Amino acid sequence: MALLRKTCLWQSTAIAVLGAIMLPHVLAQAPGKWTRGEPMPSSRSEVAVAAVEGLVYVVGGFGAGGRAIEIYDPSADRWRRVAPLPQALHHAAAVGLGGRLYVLGGYTHGWRPVNTVYEYELDADRWRVRAPLPTARGALTAVVLQERIHVRSEEH
Repeated sequence: MALLRKTCLWQSTAIAVLGAIMLPHVLAQAPGKWTRGEPMPSSRSEVAVAAVEGLVYVVGGFGAGGRAIEIYDPSADRWRRVAPLPQALHHAAAVGLGGRLYVLGGYTHGWRPVNTVYEYELDADRWRVRAPLPTARGALTAVVLQERIHVRSEEH
């Protein structure tokens, strides 16, 4: 029960802080509208998504073999595929930092969590293995704060 209270308190605090940071930005923006873009080439679920330098990266998931990476360019309304992930993943996390995409954790071979961290270089169209997470985890969340990647997942 103490763990549940600690987790709920952490989540409530995180939501309050995020709201305080984002609310002035949301209120300052003009109302948007929905538009229809080019459909994504593959049908997938349980993907990770991140924005890097104006491009939207859709990573892994169920369908398309779990290694697929598709990038959407909203300015051109076009999709393209790039070098696949080193291993099939679903329920991973993805963030953009320093012009690169980072894919963290996830599940592979069914529901086996992994501690892998991959870095994708768009210009070279290649993946690099980075230092692993301290523990294997899937269905996690990752954000970038002050030029650092922070990862959070529930303890099971």
